Amino acid sequence: MKAALFAICAMAIGPLLIWLEDDLASDFRLQSHKLVIAGIPTTDRKCKSTVFIFNQCGFKYELNGKSHSKDYTFFSFGAPETVHLLRSTETGELTSTVGQAYFSNRIVTLAVVNLMSLIAACLLFSAVFNKRRPSLARVEPDLNVPTVAHGQDAMAPAPEEQAATFGERSPTTFGRR
Repeated sequence: MKAALFAICAMAIGPLLIWLEDDLASDFRLQSHKLVIAGIPTTDRKCKSTVFIFNQCGFKYELNGKSHSKDYTFFSFGAPETVHLLRSTETGELTSTVGQAYFSNRIVTLAVVNLMSLIAACLLFSAVFNKRRPSLARVEPDLNVPTVAHGQDAMAPAPEEQAATFGERSPTTFGRR
């Protein structure tokens, strides 16, 4: 049961990460633009590493009286030390130094996590369907059953038994030799 719950959680992580990485498309478009520091103060900046290479960074900022936040999840050896908001000189869209500097890491993370989700789903479904299907295990021969040689009648006694009973009287064959 614990393995099934783990597999279900692993399956949910991939689509959840796609939903959380909503800025990936806009950061891709902004890679070809000229970016300058936006001068907008950020708050609640946090970058933490878990499991050595898995990093989560996030921050909040205010723009036109509305509160916004950006969160990034990626594989990297070490979390970034500073986070600055960047603005495109062409469109005015906002991104961050983390979003641009770790763009390829975010793509790799998304691919790896979704691949892990797919593998977990396949393993879970194969485990469920293999329990319903009859076992296709190899049948081992019973070593206590005497074997019959090719061309020998299965009901006839073996030649060793015939030689041992020749000339003796059998209680079932009274009067015959």
